[in-house]
Amino acid sequence: MRKPSANAPAAEPVAPAELLELFRLYGGFRRIALAVSGGSDSLALMHLSLAWRDGLAEAKPDFVVLTVDHGLRPEAAAETQAVAAEAAKLGLECRVLTRTPTTATSGLQASARTDRYRLLVKAARDCGVEALVTAHTLNDQAETVLMRLARGSGVDGLSAMAQHSQTGGLPLLRPLLGLSKARLQASLRARGVPWLDDPSNLNLDFERPRLRAAMPSLAAAGLSPTALARSARRLTRARAALDSATSDAFWSLVSVNPSGYLSLLRPGFDALPEEIRLRLLARLLAALGAAGQDIRLERLERLVAELGTASSAIRSLMGCIIEAGPDTVLLFREPGRDGLPRVTVNPGETILWDRRFRICLAPDAGPVIIRAPEPADMRGLLASATRAVGLSRAAVLAAPAAWRDHQLIAMPVVGLASRDVDMTCVLTDEDVLTATAADDSPEEA
Repeated sequence: MRKPSANAPAAEPVAPAELLELFRLYGGFRRIALAVSGGSDSLALMHLSLAWRDGLAEAKPDFVVLTVDHGLRPEAAAETQAVAAEAAKLGLECRVLTRTPTTATSGLQASARTDRYRLLVKAARDCGVEALVTAHTLNDQAETVLMRLARGSGVDGLSAMAQHSQTGGLPLLRPLLGLSKARLQASLRARGVPWLDDPSNLNLDFERPRLRAAMPSLAAAGLSPTALARSARRLTRARAALDSATSDAFWSLVSVNPSGYLSLLRPGFDALPEEIRLRLLARLLAALGAAGQDIRLERLERLVAELGTASSAIRSLMGCIIEAGPDTVLLFREPGRDGLPRVTVNPGETILWDRRFRICLAPDAGPVIIRAPEPADMRGLLASATRAVGLSRAAVLAAPAAWRDHQLIAMPVVGLASRDVDMTCVLTDEDVLTATAADDSPEEA
């Protein structure tokens, strides 16, 4: 592996004049959580954020430091205490979060990363903060691009990490994405601040450290972190344009049915460019399907290809049933192996069922069980009601019904009403437009 040239110029610390632009993402937030691990990147985030705030004349936000003992190494607990001590020196509130280690023997880093974000979001909400900030750098962005490239990601994946996104419904800010690790370390040296080095960052058993070790050779071939991050920024522009075209297609082709399913005009869908068909279908699947599922791009490509060659077809993907006919493509929620939710609702309660229906029980009514009908329930009254309103079997089997003492008392989608139970579909156009489905597992730093 080629070493960097000994004559390479030393990295420059971040200058005070850069801070205003660097932390423009903080504008409008009054209380902000900084995720700090004790490494050079996150310590620089903490010190530079304070330097930015000190330069403000007014509207200075509060900062809260959050640090996680991930439990992967014996030294982790002491490292969080070192972070807390550094935050105290700076006059910042700090909360130490402790993760319960998993007993799994594989996927340790991915599991720790997921748990870390979960703990950070919960603590941020408990602290009353309005945004969570992480210290991802230009180097992290370049490594993420390479990881996504190795998986064959599309435009969304190769756009990598955004400066402003969401996690757990909370704004997630990454103000340092345009700065190299070397510049952040130079900034700490200029302030006389030491940092901790996590030995797992050198463990070549993990993918990210392997790519990090290969960076000097890649840079020598022209694939420097700066070049890779630049491509990610440009792909972000392309992604925004594709998202806009997908939204236009949605408004002209898709309707949300009050019975909790989606309808797509087939001729217009078939006439779209393939990339827009892929993106539109991904949104529909993400909005209607099982929460928290990611969709692999190759599976989505296969589905779109099959729809393009068949005048009619029935497929299932991502918690949905897709029924394609010559004129429409209908998407229904798939009950799945474990079925849809079964919930007891008590008098006066209101619940959200399967993210699609709001169900309210009258205060003077007896408790009911809300569940989707099973195939055996399709006989008799339910079957005749289904024929009367013209719903397909798939729509009925994915809709909520109210049961009391094993008797069906309400199922509005087939015309069976009860004064005790109000069921309303709350799936909206906005839900579909904002739904996202990852084309690869989002591997963050």
